[in-house]
Amino acid sequence: KDLQEKNKLLKTLADMDGLTGIYNNRYFQSALDKELNRTARNKNPLSLVLVDIDHFKRFNDDHGHLVGDFVLTEFSRVMGANLREYDVLARYGGEEFVVILPETTEENAFLVAEKLRSAVEEQSFTEGVERYRVTASFGIASIVSSAEDSLDKMDLIRMADEALYDAKKRGRNQVAVYSVKKKWYKFA
Repeated sequence: KDLQEKNKLLKTLADMDGLTGIYNNRYFQSALDKELNRTARNKNPLSLVLVDIDHFKRFNDDHGHLVGDFVLTEFSRVMGANLREYDVLARYGGEEFVVILPETTEENAFLVAEKLRSAVEEQSFTEGVERYRVTASFGIASIVSSAEDSLDKMDLIRMADEALYDAKKRGRNQVAVYSVKKKWYKFA
């Protein structure tokens, strides 16, 4: 029994980001595979949101990496507090995060991302006497059935990344949606 508990702990540690305490990229990749399979089977919608903290390199340069790490951790907490229990929030790398929204249409994914964007923008991260604020850009890709759309994981990530790029290009602190069917972008 002790060995089982240790193995379970090791698995948990292997799936989690050491700094933020949320899922890591490795876990995200596996979870996205599972959700794509479920989407193909059940014909439910699936949305993916890529998130990037705006100008975070400059923030780190200005305030130092310890403050940057604190903000990454608090940012993760704010994001997680505004998601459903079965949504998957993971650190994609550096200041990039990803959210898997199972059974979520493009329209609802937009509402979720806008809620997250607003929550981050309004949040003041306080450490000691210092207060820090950041904003984030969001890129969304949604599908109805991965079999119908013949999309793989990399296609979905690429589309969300293209939308994220457009959100940044249009001034940051925005949500952009990449539509599989229409191949065009919407902005808030």
